[in-house]
Amino acid sequence: MDGGRQEGARSALLLLTLLNMFRCADHSILIPLKSLLQEDLHLTDEQSAWPNTVSMVSMMIFSVAFALLLAEGKLNRRFILTLALVTWSAATCMCAAATGLRSLCLLRVFVGLGDAAFVTVVPSLMADFYPAADRPGVFALLTMGEYLGGALSFGLSGFIAERTGWRVAVLCLGIMSFLCANLQHNVREPKAGIHDLCSDQDSALLDRCFAVLRNQYVVPLLLLSSGMGFVFTGALEWYPTYLQRYGGQDVGLAGLACGAASLAGGLLGGVLGMKALSLLRRFVGSADLLLPGIFMVLSGSMWLVVLHSPLGVNAAALVAGGFAFVTCHAGSMVPVSALLSIVLPSRLLGLAFVAQELCQNLASSVAPPLVGGLSDHLGLRPAMHVLPAVQLATGLGFLLFFLCLDGTPCPPQVEARLASFFETEAESDPVKKPVEYASC
Repeated sequence: MDGGRQEGARSALLLLTLLNMFRCADHSILIPLKSLLQEDLHLTDEQSAWPNTVSMVSMMIFSVAFALLLAEGKLNRRFILTLALVTWSAATCMCAAATGLRSLCLLRVFVGLGDAAFVTVVPSLMADFYPAADRPGVFALLTMGEYLGGALSFGLSGFIAERTGWRVAVLCLGIMSFLCANLQHNVREPKAGIHDLCSDQDSALLDRCFAVLRNQYVVPLLLLSSGMGFVFTGALEWYPTYLQRYGGQDVGLAGLACGAASLAGGLLGGVLGMKALSLLRRFVGSADLLLPGIFMVLSGSMWLVVLHSPLGVNAAALVAGGFAFVTCHAGSMVPVSALLSIVLPSRLLGLAFVAQELCQNLASSVAPPLVGGLSDHLGLRPAMHVLPAVQLATGLGFLLFFLCLDGTPCPPQVEARLASFFETEAESDPVKKPVEYASC
């Protein structure tokens, strides 16, 4: 185990954060354009949710294949990264030529394939570039990239679509992703396993899969991640439409409002999650579980109150609520990602994060059509109640998991330092003796 970061860590983190921004922008490009898609392709609420659902199912399936190949060392991580960038950029550009629901769903399969390749390889790269002490901040910055992508997608696509149509908006974002794809050549391949806190003996692939699932943190985190994915995807899919129907905003204004909430909430939530985690780890065992529980209970309770009150039709209150929701979600993702990156060796991180993506995407693929189907029968406002209810239940699940561990500290007790990412790469932490954890 080496206590310092590897050469090229800082540039790799910044570039991958930028690429993650465009990945999320391409993934969510159709959401702010939902009303225009429905009008052009003659779709119901439930049908309009299927393109994103198809991309999540595709991502869920292909991520398993990439994770297995990565765990076996069959593919170079930079090759997987290149495949991801080219695939999702090309598929996004081609979505602009879709003539109906079937062709649009088919193209979104390839967007999901690109997403799967990217989310499989990036956690493993970051775990090898950075020691455990820096990983909460690393994943905080990567999380910020996701919300920046959402802001880019919502803000820019709505603005362009209002003037030139949804097809031009989709094409523009796809071209922008293509232009940034060449940046991946600046990401070097780090030495694998140098920062692992847990040993990873050469063993059969099936044994590695069971080793991941036997970890005391993994299975509960996978189940709780399902709830997080269900809530966030459902809100992401229907929040802009809710603003248009109940907040009196047009497509462009709703997109700008969602983009601003995503940008400000993502940045604040990432920093807040990192700082709060660093503080709580000094005083509380299993702070990585307590923090997301607090965030999600607060957010779920707030949205139940908003939807049951006159604030549910007030545009300003809805935008403020969207900002608070994104802040809480971003703050919840930081400790969950940091915990997974610590309790498993880097070669198994691909399997762990793919398992997390599987659970999240399985739940996420259900949320949009479920809310859409309920909206067709009950109206969108009553249908939206299912999201904060699930969020509140997920937050209580995190708190219950925290209590069941009886204060067992999440290894290791380290302080995250976001500002240190921009120091010289020659600077490193003292070399520490590897620690073996029974949970590994």
